Amino acid sequence: MRRVFSIFAAFLISAACFSQTVVILRDDGSLWKDNGKDGAEWAMRIPVGTEFEWKGTTVRKTLVAEKNTPNVEFYPVRYQDKDYFVRTSEAAEITGVRQIAVISSTATLFDKMLPSSFRNACLEQGTLVVSGERKKWMGEIEFAEIFFWDSAAWTVKSRFVQGKNVSVRGEDVRAVRFMERALSLTDDEIKREYASKAVDAASSAGIKSYVQKAYNRIFGIMDESEYEEVSAYQATIDTGDGDKANVRNYPMDGSVVVSLPSGSVVLVSRCTREKSKVGEKEDFWYFVQSLSPETEGWTGGWVFGGFLKK
Repeated sequence: MRRVFSIFAAFLISAACFSQTVVILRDDGSLWKDNGKDGAEWAMRIPVGTEFEWKGTTVRKTLVAEKNTPNVEFYPVRYQDKDYFVRTSEAAEITGVRQIAVISSTATLFDKMLPSSFRNACLEQGTLVVSGERKKWMGEIEFAEIFFWDSAAWTVKSRFVQGKNVSVRGEDVRAVRFMERALSLTDDEIKREYASKAVDAASSAGIKSYVQKAYNRIFGIMDESEYEEVSAYQATIDTGDGDKANVRNYPMDGSVVVSLPSGSVVLVSRCTREKSKVGEKEDFWYFVQSLSPETEGWTGGWVFGGFLKK
C-alpha cells in the first residue's frame, strides 16, 4: 500500500502550488530529456491529463530519434524533481482562466462561435481538454473554447464546443485522470487501485457512468443489461482471410484473452444487445467458449459476430 500511496501522491500534487503549468493532451504522450548536445531524447511515456511545472518559456531543440528533427519547440518542465521537455504540439498551457476540463457528453466541434460553423467531427465523452478564455452565448446556445489533441493532425488544436458538453468540475476531471492513469498501467494491483478511485470519485452522473463503463472494460465485467442469453449452439471461427480472431474479455475494446485460428469450434451462449462496427462489418458480439483441446482451461470471452459462422 505504501507504493500505491506514493504514486497517488506524486500524481495528484505533481503540479500543485505552481503558478504556471502545462498539461499533456495527447494520449500516451512523451517526456524528453536533454542529451547534452542541444538535443532532446525520449525519456518516458506519460498519460493524458498529467500536469507539469512550467518555467514560462519555450525552447527549440533537435528531437533525437531514428531520424533527427531539428528546431522542434518544447516546454521545459519539472516532473518528479527532474527536468524534462514536453513538445508544445502535445500539451496546452494552464494560465489565467484556462483550466483542465473534460468532455462530459459527446461534443460537436465548431470552427467559430456560430451554430453554422459546425464540423463533421466530435470529441467523445471522457476526453480531457483545456478550457480556453473565449465564451459566448448565441441565443440559447453557449459556446466555449477548448484545446484538445487532434490525432488526425497530430497536434493540439483550438476549437469550440457547446458549453453544456464540457465540465470543469474538479471531481469530474479527477475521476477521468484516475481512469486514464489506470489505463496506462500494467501492474494489476495499482491499475485496480486507480480505477477504483475513478469510480469512487464524487463525479457528475455522466462522468460516473463513463468511468464505470471504462472500469468494466478493463476488468471484463459485463452488465446484464448489455447482453442476453441465447440457446447454446456451436459455431466456427471464420475470419475470411485465414487470420486468427481475437477473443476479448469485453466487447469491442476489451483486453485480448486468446486468439483463435479460423476453423476453431466454439460454443456460443450470449449476445450483446447492440451491434458494433469492425472494419466494414457491423454485427453483434458473442460470448464463446472454445471446444478445441488446445485451449483447455480457458473460460471464455467475446468475439465479433463477423468472425463467426454457424
